[in-house]
Amino acid sequence: MKELIKQTITLNLLDNPSHPVNARELHAFLEVETPFSMWIKRRIEEYGFIEGQDFTDHKFVNGKATQIDYFLTLDMGKELAMVERNEKGKEARRYFLDCEKKLKEQRQPKQLEYTPEERANIAFKSLYEIAQLVKVPESFALQECAKMATRASGCDITPLITQAAGMDKVPDKDVMLEPTELGKHYGLSGKSMNKKLAELELQVKANGEWIVTSKGEPLCERHAWAVANKSGYNLKWNWQAIDELMQNNAL
Repeated sequence: MKELIKQTITLNLLDNPSHPVNARELHAFLEVETPFSMWIKRRIEEYGFIEGQDFTDHKFVNGKATQIDYFLTLDMGKELAMVERNEKGKEARRYFLDCEKKLKEQRQPKQLEYTPEERANIAFKSLYEIAQLVKVPESFALQECAKMATRASGCDITPLITQAAGMDKVPDKDVMLEPTELGKHYGLSGKSMNKKLAELELQVKANGEWIVTSKGEPLCERHAWAVANKSGYNLKWNWQAIDELMQNNAL
């Protein structure tokens, strides 16, 4: 069956892509006892199939007799197979469904494939435009967008950001540092700096994690991270604001 209809559909698709099923060959496969000409005419009348839409016919001389062949759409072929209500009909219908699926896949436009570098470029531009719309400081936007684009594409573009013009002479008010980086300005370890931030009532420790307080919320940004199957976030603090608090509280 598969070879018969496969050959028929393949050949007819070239000349008549809208009606690729040869009804005479389908009739033979379905093992219908009713003579072909009587069977096809009866089915057309019973189910209201429309010439030119559901089927086309082709007359030719076979010896001394005039013979008519019918070419059907996949939908009409499926329906004729289904109404026979036997195993042959089920097999033919399943094959027509498979053919229809493959034809639809061929007609669908192929998805564009991008290299990791191209994906990184697209992701970074989109994220950076959003950052500009919501007025994120340029240096911070460059760093965070580069990190997110790297995660999305698998192409690490973060080293390039250090050379960006927006990273030159970054105002103190826009510099965001993690506790370890922040502590270096005061000769403190990251652990000691976290304790200082807690003394300033900017964060508290809960379940082994530092949680920002309402007082500290305006002075920090959450920095997401992901390693293997683990993920979380670190807190980055505004250097200028923290420095002022440190000086005022003489900590």
